[in-house]
Amino acid sequence: MLGHEELTRLTTLYASGRISRRQLLRALAAAGSLAALTPILAACGGGDDAPSAGGGTAGSQATAGSGQPAGGGKRGGTFTVGMSADVVTLDPPMFTDVYSNYVSSQIHEGLVWVDFTGNIAPRLAEKFERPDPTSYVFTLRQGVRFHNGEELTSDDVKYTIERLLSPELKSPRAGRLDMVKSIETPDKYTARFLLKEPFTPFLDRLAGGWAYVVNKKAVDAAAGDYTHKPVGTGPFKYGDWKTGDRATLERNDAYWGDKPLLDRVVFRPIPDQNTRLVELESGGLDYMMDVPPEEIKRLRDEKRLQVFEAPAINYSYLAYNVKKAPFQDNPKLRKALAHAINRKEINDVIYQGLGRPAITSLTPESWGHNPNVEAYAYDPSRAKALLGESGYRGGDIELSCSEDPLVRRTAERIQAQAKENLGLTVTIKALEFGGFLNYIRTGEHQMFLLAWNGSVDPDSIVFPLFATKNHGAAGNRAFYSNPQVDKLLDDAQKAPDQERRKAMYQEAQKLIADDAPHVPIRHGSATAGAQKHVQGFQMHPLQAQVYTQVSLNK
Repeated sequence: MLGHEELTRLTTLYASGRISRRQLLRALAAAGSLAALTPILAACGGGDDAPSAGGGTAGSQATAGSGQPAGGGKRGGTFTVGMSADVVTLDPPMFTDVYSNYVSSQIHEGLVWVDFTGNIAPRLAEKFERPDPTSYVFTLRQGVRFHNGEELTSDDVKYTIERLLSPELKSPRAGRLDMVKSIETPDKYTARFLLKEPFTPFLDRLAGGWAYVVNKKAVDAAAGDYTHKPVGTGPFKYGDWKTGDRATLERNDAYWGDKPLLDRVVFRPIPDQNTRLVELESGGLDYMMDVPPEEIKRLRDEKRLQVFEAPAINYSYLAYNVKKAPFQDNPKLRKALAHAINRKEINDVIYQGLGRPAITSLTPESWGHNPNVEAYAYDPSRAKALLGESGYRGGDIELSCSEDPLVRRTAERIQAQAKENLGLTVTIKALEFGGFLNYIRTGEHQMFLLAWNGSVDPDSIVFPLFATKNHGAAGNRAFYSNPQVDKLLDDAQKAPDQERRKAMYQEAQKLIADDAPHVPIRHGSATAGAQKHVQGFQMHPLQAQVYTQVSLNK
């Protein structure tokens, strides 16, 4: 339900003609506030659809380390961002969700990052080298300071990784860098990583949010509450975070790289896409992630807003808990449901053809993708035959998901198809995103819907989702385990050349498809919308949110 303040705001916007009757109805219905419709419409009267958005172009990429503003945009202003869910934590080694990372990445930085071309590039490291297969040497930029005034040194790098790996911290991301044997600091600006064994995707792993560099004095000063007292080296400093309402960041005037033009960035969690769009069209937001697919054509035609769309490295899937009834030790039941789901219909109807049905966890563009894996084709007859062979005698099956409207609609379609094609009763358990993640990491669920954003290296998707060592919060919430898959994924991390690694990932995908711990649903496209006065925004290939080059030309 909408609160009184938000309901009043929507009423005022409708009365003034800044949003249409259709937009008002959609926002109220999505928020569960239909009871408010009659008095509002009676008071405001009817109205035509208001003109809206259109296509826009992306701005230029900021160049790290120049020390100059990124582009010639206007300085100042507050950039208000709408995103699908709230922050869970701002402590880098503790988050597993993209929304926490979107905010934390403004505050913190790593030694390296994936740049706008999709390549690993220096960040806090000025340069790096690999003198032998089990060591990496990073030379730090000099003069970089944390928001508390402390200078970045190699001791901070060593502390960051040792903290991540510390059993006391219990980081769900510790496994991402557990190949690190030790870190040497021969001088103030040099950090030498020694690995337990060769690990080819090491730099890709080091670019992850879990490796953002933190300062020991800041962590100690936070006294166990670093998530509300984060201190990094990034272009924006922590202001405050009001759970469920907003997180506010302020410009870091002492930033080592391109100085941000914005005074501050405000992140507002607005789970419903249509409500976010109403806020964008009415001026309550400057920018929003995830434009409702059904609205993209209208927004482009009306040309009032900028609309951004780009290919993304992601994977939406239905996962079974293979350690819990009824899916435990029953791949035929898992495959029966897979063949009962019309993934093309889900993509075409719910997502308006934005993206494409998935065959495996890797997109067809990935160098590790196996084009020969047989898709779980929509085949109700085959699904019924497999159900009969499975020996399953029925009973309610719980499908858990987040409250995201598109995800909820996908769950409802799966629910209907399971009933129509197999006679199975599926009940939906929808939770707030943070609570949903907590629920499925415990192993209490039966099946769930989720998506995973990966990096360029296939390891970033296949390993966390399917390796035995990643059961639970680390990514493998299906609790899937196959020793052959584990060996292939481990060997692929050690193999020095891409062709050998490709063969291993392709074989792993075949085995995973045969075991059916997941039903691949789709690979989506990244979308965003912005006001016309927003300049300099650029879509990142991994959907990273980079705002140093953004300005507001109001």
